[in-house]
Amino acid sequence: MQHIGLIVSEDDGLAFRRVGEMFQRWYKKHGGLAERPGHDLQLYDKLANIDPKIAERYLTAWQYQKDGFSNYSGVALEVREVFTSLLHTLAPNEEVIKQPGFKFEKDRNGNELSTPTRAQRVGYILRQSSKDSRKPVVSDFKVLEALCEKLAQEVSNAYGEANKRTHTTATREEAYPVLKQMESILARLISNTTE
Repeated sequence: MQHIGLIVSEDDGLAFRRVGEMFQRWYKKHGGLAERPGHDLQLYDKLANIDPKIAERYLTAWQYQKDGFSNYSGVALEVREVFTSLLHTLAPNEEVIKQPGFKFEKDRNGNELSTPTRAQRVGYILRQSSKDSRKPVVSDFKVLEALCEKLAQEVSNAYGEANKRTHTTATREEAYPVLKQMESILARLISNTTE
């Protein structure tokens, strides 16, 4: 490549730089190696078993990450929607509200909310999965509640970060950690809800 003038050697010959735009255009169109998917295939399958639309949004978030955009806030938007859709699917309003001792939380102004919060939905999902006799059971209620609280906080933080990135310009470097954090949380959230 150096011999025919497509690249030039930098300083010590260990780094190379392309020359001109024509090769870059050709390489983008024809030269890429077969890519390994960036997303987690098992997680995608589990999401597809829960709801194919959620799995597609998850895949769309990863696709946005691969494409050459100047603003990656679309990744954050999809992450936010994956969380919202999954929580509403696994923890519907009426089921969460029916739980013993359920109380609507209050907003920052002290007004009672009319729907369960993300934290309440996460708690519902984890409690339901711990009741399933085919799955490992967390026998200590305090441990289960601590897990619920920790994961609910992570979901809220991840959702808040995705929401912030949705409304600002996000770079590819900022979008990637949002995707990986989403995967980590989703894996723990749905680990006991699917076969």
